Amino acid sequence: MTTAATKGEVALGITPTDSSLLRFVDKHQLDLSLSLLALILTGYQLGSPLAAKFVTLGHRVPGSEPPMYAKGADDVYFVIFWAIAFTFVRAAAMEFIFRPLGRTWGVTQASKVQRLCEQGWNSLYYIVSWSFGTYVAYHSDYWMDTSHFWIGYPHLYYSAIFKFYYLSQIGFWMQQIFVLHVEKRRRDYIEMFFHHILTNTLLIASYYTNFVRIGNAILCTMDFADIFLSVAKVLRYVGLQALCDFTFVLFVVAWVITRHGMFTIITYSVIVEPERHRPIEWDPANGVYFSHEIRYVFMSLLLLLQCLLVIWMYYIIRVVYRVVSGSAAHDNRSDSDMTSPEDEGTAKSKKNA
Repeated sequence: MTTAATKGEVALGITPTDSSLLRFVDKHQLDLSLSLLALILTGYQLGSPLAAKFVTLGHRVPGSEPPMYAKGADDVYFVIFWAIAFTFVRAAAMEFIFRPLGRTWGVTQASKVQRLCEQGWNSLYYIVSWSFGTYVAYHSDYWMDTSHFWIGYPHLYYSAIFKFYYLSQIGFWMQQIFVLHVEKRRRDYIEMFFHHILTNTLLIASYYTNFVRIGNAILCTMDFADIFLSVAKVLRYVGLQALCDFTFVLFVVAWVITRHGMFTIITYSVIVEPERHRPIEWDPANGVYFSHEIRYVFMSLLLLLQCLLVIWMYYIIRVVYRVVSGSAAHDNRSDSDMTSPEDEGTAKSKKNA
């Protein structure tokens, strides 16, 4: 990988020195993350109260059975732990699962092997994340009923499985900002950066203001289409183009239904439904953050996210047009990256030969 900052990095104020540091961390992320995890887990085994905050859910409601949890400052430790853990699991899965699979499938070009590893991990993560999130939502009273986003608000106490799910999701999306800066740059780097900032802002703000039910629903709608996109990319890298095209069609259908259908329903609920089920009220001491101002902030963030989705839908339509006109599916949305130095060298050698 080159250490020079890309145009996207320059636009965001990332200097070549910063970029070099990111490359170093990228190269050693497996070792660094494993070392941090080992340090934390060793401390936990030795009975360190600080290490325990990283590993276990905090703020259990006294006497609750089954255990219920409130939110609190110690949740930050748990989020940090999972940001580190996802860095390790991602690096390990890419190195020890998907890289060997790439060789088995005959993928030899350096950039394609790296992309296959990245998309293989994305496929695995989104399958697990969507399944977990859907399980949580399915066993809730807001499953297919947006009125329960608001009925009973504020929702102050969470089951262990819900709190683990939500905090680990925050950890993942914080880690994604790091991933975005160590992966090869994509055409929509700027859009992806702001998407990750928006996602983290929505997750953290919804957790702080006790609107986590909406957060769970949005995460499920977002994860589903990404399963098909990541799998389609893997299929393209291993040369199964016909199956890639079919999976891409499934992705387009899933994208339209979830991100422009279900997500719009959720946004509509935020705009229209709240006052049908409870009065506007501001009482932070009792966990109530239900003012007009907070509502407008969430509405604005969701509409900004929808604008990004519309931009990406434009890219998707371009790909669909190419497929219909007889070309192979290629993701203009996020996989048009620069040629690596290794691949440039290979291409020049072939040309000179």
